Amino acid sequence: MAFRIALWVAFCGLVAAAGWMLLRACALSFVIARVWSFCPAEPPPLSAEADHGRELRRQVAALEVKLAEKARQCAGIPKPPPPPLELPKAAGKPRVQQTAALKPPPPPPPPKPKGDLDADRWNKKDIRLLEGCWRLGHNAMAGRYDAATGQTLEDGCTVFAGQLCFDGSGNGSRGMSMTCPSGNNFECHATLAARFTDDGRITMEQPRAPLGCNGNTHWDGYSLNCRRVDENTASCDLLQHKPQGPAPWDEPMEFRR
Repeated sequence: MAFRIALWVAFCGLVAAAGWMLLRACALSFVIARVWSFCPAEPPPLSAEADHGRELRRQVAALEVKLAEKARQCAGIPKPPPPPLELPKAAGKPRVQQTAALKPPPPPPPPKPKGDLDADRWNKKDIRLLEGCWRLGHNAMAGRYDAATGQTLEDGCTVFAGQLCFDGSGNGSRGMSMTCPSGNNFECHATLAARFTDDGRITMEQPRAPLGCNGNTHWDGYSLNCRRVDENTASCDLLQHKPQGPAPWDEPMEFRR
C-alpha cells in the first residue's frame, strides 16, 4: 500500500513540474502571493511608439488617396498642341553633297568571238568570209575504177578530205589526194569559183570537163551547193558531172576550216 502511495506522489510531482514549465513558456508566472499574471501591459514608451506608427500609416494611406485623385484629374486635361513648324528665314551656305564611294561595276564580258561562218556576214552575202583555206568532207575509203569499162582496178584506197582555198573575191582552187595499198599516190587540182545565190546559199563550181591527174587518172567536174549550219560549219551537196550526165553525191559533205 505504501508503494502505491509513493508512485502516486511521484506521478503528481511530474505533472506539477510539466505544468510549471508550460506556464513559463506561455509567459505566465506564479507569485508567492498566489496571484496569476498573464501578458503584462507594455511599458508606456513602447505603447506610444505603436500608436505613432499606426497614425503614420493612416496618413500615408490618406496621401495615396489624394495622389490618385490628382492623377485622375490631370489625365482629363488635354495636352497642349505642338508648336507650329517654322521654316528657316534665311538659307545658309550651300553644302557639298556627300556621296558614298560606290564600288565600280565590273567590266562587261568580252564579246564572244565570231565563228568562221559569221551569220551576219553570211546573211549579207559577204563572199569575203570564204577567204583562206577550208576542208571538205573527211577521210574515206575508195577504189580505183576503169572509166571506160567500170572494172575495179584497186580497192582499199584512202581519199583524204579535200582542201579548198579562196581569195577575197571567191576565186580559188580545190585539191584532192588519194593513196592506195599498192603505193600509188594520186593528186588532182581544179580551179574553183564561189558566189552567193538568191536563196542565201553558196555555190562553188569547178570545170565540168574531166581533169587530168597524175598516174594516168582523171577527175570529173563537180558543183557544190552549200548552206550554213552554224558559226563554223556548212553542209554542201555535191553534183558530179560525168561524161554520161550529172550524178548527185550520196550524202552531203561538211565544209569547215
